[in-house]
Amino acid sequence: MPAPDGTDERRVWSADDSVAALTEWAHHLARYHPRVLAVDQAVQQVRRQDADAGRHHRRASDAQLANCSRLAEWLADEGRLAEPWTVETGADLLWSLVSSEVIAGLLNERGWSQAELGDRLAILYRRTLTT
Repeated sequence: MPAPDGTDERRVWSADDSVAALTEWAHHLARYHPRVLAVDQAVQQVRRQDADAGRHHRRASDAQLANCSRLAEWLADEGRLAEPWTVETGADLLWSLVSSEVIAGLLNERGWSQAELGDRLAILYRRTLTT
């Protein structure tokens, strides 16, 4: 989900290289996603019963996956995507970690700060997906 003014995502796509973009993606999630957690969780609860909520969920999920695919493809194009990852499986992993349950659990239940979330996701992404 893009920030209302798009500035958060612009930081990702204007990064100097794919690894810097991956790091910025982690920080983007940590800055932006907590602001929409309550809405996302509400949509999750009713998306199967409410057509509008279902459409919203699908659009948001598709946009998230597209961003994750773009990141994984950038890594691959620069020869930085680690084995055994492919563009598709790398995107799948990144997309799975956009989950509200993961983010809310780490922030609210485990007590991570947003800065810690961004830093730790960035480390996880780099060590897992990059050469």
